[in-house]
Amino acid sequence: LPTAAVQPGPTSQMFVYVIKPDQTVETRDVKVETTQGELTSIAHGLSPGDVVVIDGVDKLTQGSKVVAKRAVSATRPTRPPPASQSSVSAAGASTQP
Repeated sequence: LPTAAVQPGPTSQMFVYVIKPDQTVETRDVKVETTQGELTSIAHGLSPGDVVVIDGVDKLTQGSKVVAKRAVSATRPTRPPPASQSSVSAAGASTQP
């Protein structure tokens, strides 16, 4: 997962914004396994198929309406992600009024 998606919470718990089917975001607490440069491996907190916001997170709050755009990355992990994380998608998001 791109490191930019992982945010510090108020109690030092890390979280990400997950885009729900109604195109709003919810915060999801995650446990970081490792971080290497621009990539972070998540130990738990995400499920296969989750779409995570990686761009524009500074403009979001719980329940913000967004438009997801498929992320394109030139960065590739040096090792395959764990099977439980291989289906998590990343997206940039712009807020909707």
